[in-house]
Amino acid sequence: MNAPNKPSYAHPLPNPNGEDRRDRAATVRARAEAVSRRAVDPISNGECEAFAYSWPTNFTKGLPHDVKGIVDADAFKLFVEAINGPDFAFEVPLGPENAPGAHRPLGYAEKPSSVKAFSHPANPSVRGWESPLAGHVYNLQGPDAGAVGMAPAPKLGSDELAAEMAEVYAMALLRDVPFTAFETGAADQVIDALNALPWFDAARPVTDAGGAALDGFSEARRAARFVTTTALTPGTLFRGSTPGAQKGPFISQFLLQGTADRSGGSGPENGLIRYGAQQIDQRVEAHEPGTDYMTSWSDWLDVQNGANLKGTGRFGPGRKFLTTPRDIATYVHFDELYQAYLNTCLMLLALGCPADSGLPEMNATGTRDAFATFGGPHILTLVTETATRSLKAVRRQKYNIHLRARPEALGGIATLSKNGHGAVLGAAAQFAADHVKKLEEAEANGFSIMGEIAARNGPTGGGAYPSIAAGRNYLLPMAFPEGSPMHPSYGAGHATVAGSCTTMLKAFFELYSDPAARTPKTLAEIGMTQLMVPTPGGHALVPDTGAESAATLTVEGEIDKIAANIAIARNMAGVHYYADYYDSLRMGERIAIGILQEQLLCYPEPMSLQLTSFDGDALTIRHDGNLAGAPVVEVTDKNGNPVSEDAWFERHVPALVNA
Repeated sequence: MNAPNKPSYAHPLPNPNGEDRRDRAATVRARAEAVSRRAVDPISNGECEAFAYSWPTNFTKGLPHDVKGIVDADAFKLFVEAINGPDFAFEVPLGPENAPGAHRPLGYAEKPSSVKAFSHPANPSVRGWESPLAGHVYNLQGPDAGAVGMAPAPKLGSDELAAEMAEVYAMALLRDVPFTAFETGAADQVIDALNALPWFDAARPVTDAGGAALDGFSEARRAARFVTTTALTPGTLFRGSTPGAQKGPFISQFLLQGTADRSGGSGPENGLIRYGAQQIDQRVEAHEPGTDYMTSWSDWLDVQNGANLKGTGRFGPGRKFLTTPRDIATYVHFDELYQAYLNTCLMLLALGCPADSGLPEMNATGTRDAFATFGGPHILTLVTETATRSLKAVRRQKYNIHLRARPEALGGIATLSKNGHGAVLGAAAQFAADHVKKLEEAEANGFSIMGEIAARNGPTGGGAYPSIAAGRNYLLPMAFPEGSPMHPSYGAGHATVAGSCTTMLKAFFELYSDPAARTPKTLAEIGMTQLMVPTPGGHALVPDTGAESAATLTVEGEIDKIAANIAIARNMAGVHYYADYYDSLRMGERIAIGILQEQLLCYPEPMSLQLTSFDGDALTIRHDGNLAGAPVVEVTDKNGNPVSEDAWFERHVPALVNA
């Protein structure tokens, strides 16, 4: 009997396979290298050279200082050589010589004027510098740390730096005021005082240090203050630089609401986010209200000398939703940097927000579903992976380029200058005097920001050194006992990570109800039907009664807002300035776009992603599926004008090499 006819059958093999696959993989990797941005050569603001031998506006924390907080010149020189040189032993003087954990390199001669020990009764150990050599590390994914950069930081004596510091002082004054109370008059005195500064009045002229004209980078940062108004208002105070960050409740809904659990027993008002088979609680254990640190000269000086007071802060009872600046400062004291964006990603996945319509699974016939590619595991990995690239890049800016002092150091400068010790600042003395004069102009209707700071700090505030601040004590009250981290201020790690992680979210998810017209989806359209705000004590969420609603706020705007909330929360703690937020956010954005270009290069079929940048540009990242080709970034600015890919990547960097 003849066997029935059977269809021919061959064992399945991928196409391409073997040598062809290897060759194509090599092509993709080579193209990924070609996609990387050109090398950049960012420049500092020049104060390290101009103020040499006192270096009051450069980062010196942890090095030996004298009783007036002036760094030892030999120690600073060794520090700069160590962070920029090829020797990774990092032999640098650390802390007062008699403090636990202090270090002295072979051949370093202790100065008689240096503080010999901490005055703190607990005799704390010395903190080490955080990843001071990370700027030398290379990447195998995304732009190299040397391919991105930032503009020079604002200068001492400029209207911009005076406004930045006045704002940080104002944040300290309002640290325990609920955000919901900003719009009911609780912040009016502070707002009026800040608006007395020319920087916060769009109609008034402003100058750089010494009366010089502003550069384009300072002008851009100032323009970002006036996205929706021409002066600070209760609705824009301490907000971010995008329209979305300035609309609706202060805190993003992605930092408050929860998602329904699988059994339907929990909802948005409970603040519990579904994370697989578990839940994440949006509430935090916040620092104790009314408790600030480093307001005496001895405490301030100990911290400048590297005293490790981490873990000594006090906490309020129970857990609460983010209600005050102190609450969100606590969040960014302990968060795992990408934490807020991981939570946002989980919320978008739980709400069923689809991936960008330009991705293949979204355009297939219905026979393909997303998971390993363009599904939950893909975006959850991407949104967290970009954080490591951001931290390496920002460390290069911090240590190797700008070396900017933290706001706490500027509080010391103002105190020295105000109390007749300005001469120790050397070439910076007159600029410091100009800075203090401008700070004191933040006054209206009998309320002075600096007067209030001095009153809260106390008339002397000197501690072991009462003569230093015997008149007006302008030290910056800090939210953390250890003050700022042990690395420079500019750029900001939290802000760079915020920029890169939120850019990943905006690109990956379809946030337009009409992608062709780029009509933004509202919160209501993805199932977040009610805006929520915390009750005054932060123990519950209740519906918001403001003018905006879930039908008017956009998903993209609330993602921009969470980036601003997290980054500016570091300013609320006293450890960063506005420029740190503004420029770092945009550098992080470019890091994410570079990673996405490489990602698209890996797929042998056409695809695209689109989003709106922090500057309002309409961005489309596109690849035609040709593995030998390069993904492109198409840019149209907020005024409808086309912008070249290179010009967009270079917008916030003042100098380039290989141009």
